[in-house]
Amino acid sequence: MKTDQLYRRTIEAYGTAAQKDMAVEECSELVNALCKERRRRASMNDVITEIADVTIMAGQLALMYGKEAVEQEIRRKQERLLSRLYEAEAVSREEMLEILDKQREAAV
Repeated sequence: MKTDQLYRRTIEAYGTAAQKDMAVEECSELVNALCKERRRRASMNDVITEIADVTIMAGQLALMYGKEAVEQEIRRKQERLLSRLYEAEAVSREEMLEILDKQREAAV
């Protein structure tokens, strides 16, 4: 079963309201794990587990709200981040243009 199919079935089985609540819970658990890791009370594996949970829930939310719109917004925000890195001289103009070209090719 493909990922989108799995997420759609999950949304159908539990409902959008329950999955939105679960997304909030998983985000909270990630925040908690990051805070605990900073105090050395959680491991890197704890954080990885919570990142995975949030990623799964984000995939379901993207389907609920419009996957293409979410992907477009991600590209827009990545381009903005790349521009900021260029302004901070963390990437060269050539690197920036190369990355932008690859992103645009992947989006097609």
